[in-house]
Order: sequence, then C-alpha cells, then structure tokens
Amino acid sequence: MSNTGDFHAINAHYRNPNPSGLTLSSATLNGIALNTFQIDSIRLGTGSGLLIKSQDPTGTRTQAATGSGVLYKDEAATLVLTYSGATGTAPYIGQGFIKYNGVQILNLPNDELPTNNPATPAANDATTTPGCFTITGTVFNDMNGGTTPDGSVPTTSVPIYVNVIDPATGNVVASVTVNPGTGTYTVPSLNPGNYTIQLTQVQGVAGNPKPATMLPDGFAHLNTSIGNSTAPDDGNITNGETPVTVGSVNLTGVNFGIEQAPESIAGAKSITGAPQNGTTYSLEDTPLRGSDPQDQPAQGSWAGKTIIIDSLPTNGFELIYDGITITTPGFRIPGYDPAKLSIKATAVPGGTSSTRFYFSSVDLAGVKDPSPAAFNLNFSTALPVVFGIITATLTDEQLVINWQTLTEKNCSHYEIEASKDGIHFLQIGEVKTLAPGGNSDQALSYNFSKTFNGTMMWGVTLFTLGLLLLLGMRRNKWLHLSMLWMGMGIFAVSCNKNTKDLLSDSHSQLFFRIKQVDINGDINYSKVIQVHQK
Repeated sequence: MSNTGDFHAINAHYRNPNPSGLTLSSATLNGIALNTFQIDSIRLGTGSGLLIKSQDPTGTRTQAATGSGVLYKDEAATLVLTYSGATGTAPYIGQGFIKYNGVQILNLPNDELPTNNPATPAANDATTTPGCFTITGTVFNDMNGGTTPDGSVPTTSVPIYVNVIDPATGNVVASVTVNPGTGTYTVPSLNPGNYTIQLTQVQGVAGNPKPATMLPDGFAHLNTSIGNSTAPDDGNITNGETPVTVGSVNLTGVNFGIEQAPESIAGAKSITGAPQNGTTYSLEDTPLRGSDPQDQPAQGSWAGKTIIIDSLPTNGFELIYDGITITTPGFRIPGYDPAKLSIKATAVPGGTSSTRFYFSSVDLAGVKDPSPAAFNLNFSTALPVVFGIITATLTDEQLVINWQTLTEKNCSHYEIEASKDGIHFLQIGEVKTLAPGGNSDQALSYNFSKTFNGTMMWGVTLFTLGLLLLLGMRRNKWLHLSMLWMGMGIFAVSCNKNTKDLLSDSHSQLFFRIKQVDINGDINYSKVIQVHQK
C-alpha cells in the first residue's frame, strides 16, 4: 500500500473481510508477524481495522514496530496475508479497504479507499484468486490391455512417480509417489490450467525440466484414461504421458495401465550335413519360444500368439512363413503356427555352416519384448562349393558339360554322374578341383567332355532299371543285381552304336548332375540338369 499523495496519511487503518471459503491463518506488516488480536482486526471486517504504518526507508524514525498509524507520503506499507482453504472450490474473491485522516482530492476525512487488482486495467476492482484443485488416479496392472482392470497392483522394485509438467515450459510443477499398496496417487494444490501427467520411475523436481519417461523391471506403458475411476484404458496415448486440463473442479480418474513385457527365448536347430542352396528346412520341430509373467509364466512355444521377426536370416538364407518370403525386418506374425515357418538356402556362400535371425514375442496386451532373441540354424559341415551356371549339350555323340563355381572350400574333386530318370545316377567321369589347396573365393570355370554312344546309353538305362527293380522288389534279387552289373559293364565297354536313333524318341531323355567331394570325403551335389540335344 503506497502513499502517492502530497500529505502524510494519519490514523491509517486496513481491513479485509475474509473471502468466502478461506481462513486468514497468519499475517505480517513490513516483515513483522502480527498477533491474533491484530489478525482478527483485519479479517472480521468490523470496526476500524488494523492500524498500519509505512516502512521507513532510512531507518531513522522511532516508531513502534507495528501500528503507528502513519503512512508517510512517498512511502509504502507491505502487508502479507496468508489464507488456507479447501481444494476443488470456486475462485476466491477478496478486497480490502484503507481509511485515514487527511485531506485528499475527492477524499473526505474518514472515507474508505478500496484496494485495486493490479492485474486488471479496471480501477478499484476486487482481486480474484483461482481455487486450488487436485488430480487423483490409479496405476493398474493391465495384463491384456483391456478396458477394465484385470490384475493386481503393479509390483516394482523401485518407486514410480506421477509428475505434473507445464507443457509451455517443459518444467515440473509437482511430483508425487504412487502408493505401492493401492496403486493410487493424489496431486494437491494445482491452479487451473493445462498440464501433462507423466508416469515414470524418475522423481521430478519442481522448477526443473521434465525427467525421462521410463518404467522399471521390464514394465511397459499401455494406456491411460481420464475421468473413469475403474478403467485403465479409453484409447488415449500409450507412452506414459497424457495431457489434462484442470478447470473449476478436482480432476479424478487420471489412470494408467502398465504391465511387464514378455521375454523371447533363444532357440536353435541342428542339421546333419552342409546347407544346400535351393533346399528348404522346416522349423516346425523347433518352435520359437517365449514367456510372459501374465500370459505364460513358463518358457514354451509361442504358438497361437504374435511373433515379430526383427532381423532377416544371415548368410544367404530366407525366412518363409505360410508360403510368403519375409523380406523386411519387423514382419508381424499373428497367431504364429510353427508348421508354417521355414528357412530356405538361396544364395549361401561356400564355407557357411549356420544362419541366424532375431525375433520378439508379443503378449496379449500387444506389448513387444524390447530385447529380441536369436534363433540359430546350425549345420554339421560347411557348404564346400557354391555352383554357378551349369550347361550340358550332346552333339553328334559328343557330350559337353560346362559349370562354374563361385566359391570353394576344402574341395578335392568333382564326379560327373548320368541318369535316365533324373533320380538314380551313374558316375561317368571325374575332374580335379582348380582351386589352389581346394579353396577359392573367385569364380572358377570347369569343362568335361565325353563321347556318349549308344552302348553307353544302354548301359546307363540298364543300370537305372536294375537299380529300380532292386530297390522296389526283393524277389529275383540276383537277376536284378545281374542287370545292375551288366549295365555298368556295358557302359564300360561303350561300343560305337549311333545314339541319334536311340535319342530320337520322347523316351530318350538324359540327365546329369555334378557331385563335389571335399578333402574329408563329404559330398555336395549340384542341381540336376537335362542334357540339351542338338
């Protein structure tokens, strides 16, 4: 209260009838605490009020600490009133009055002057103070992300907090601890306005920037609700923060749903032999596995639930589900069926003996394991050779086979095999590896040629027939063995009957394949090719 007039204000008093809903609990005049009698003279609003005085800027006057009644010109008196009241009430309206003896323009002796609200341009208007309000809510253990609470109070190893953030500044306004026994919280004494409510394991500090939004123990944020005291989810944001507006009443039911994320379990399958390009390997017998505190506490197959493929197989393999090749990470498989998942070797380089991909389990609430697990497919031996282009032609009884290897690992030699049915083969030649020491990372080209006459063709045919009969029938096995050896003998003699007549009909087809043999005796086959006849 300032005296900006030309004269001193004598016998100055101040009174302020108590605003509705508030109690004047304490007061100071120029920094000096007032006693109960002085406080009552202000709040009762009866009589003359509290005798006040201005604060001596020089410190030379010998007035009493309070109550001299003189408000010197160009000086001010500072009166601080502290009120208490209930939250959730309407705004408080208060106005005080000053009276004094003196001569002022438009002010007769003993008249009262009303105080003025400096926040408005109006003159002599009352001061309006917003009411204080609370925000309350519950943190639910929402096991399946539903619209009703379906679990106990979340049990975490460290406390979790609700921080109130001012979205305009990004700073913390208030921070309270979530009750670990009930999951409830109450934020008191908030003025009307817009806020962001944050659920985190990091306690905020009023006036400081908002801390990180995070939860302990593998818990994940699911959802929030506003205005419903029994539901954790009404489709609002799911990142642990939700905007709210505090108006003229307390805000209730600002709830959060959280739950523990599932865990993906690493898996593996072992296969005897080397990987073969073009071969598909089923993963039905080794399903992807996981566990979840709510859905599936024990580790086991994740069949029927959702799987996410986080990374594709390494080393030239492809992952196939239900006939569809998975080409992008993050591929989602709802209702996972182990029988529909397989791995295919498509462009596997030499020396490869394994492949790996990563996956994540997803629980019924739609929460994904934040730490994907690996699945390994392991072969007992590495792929020794990767074949490139293979061609075979038969021109005027001259058989020519050309092939290319892209990589070789511990390779010894190649055996050329022929067949009339594309299933049962007979060796007709051999070629040594061109790779130094049996190893090469560069493409190498090979050639094999042989005169392939009619007797040789009949030998292959008789060998194939004898082998089929031997495998399919037990009776007359000696006759079938004789045919097998006869075919091999005829192939070895290789008389000179012309093959053009033999191969001119539709039954005269001829197949070849290349068998690669490594230095340990392990073998690897090329694809089966049909001879092109000219």
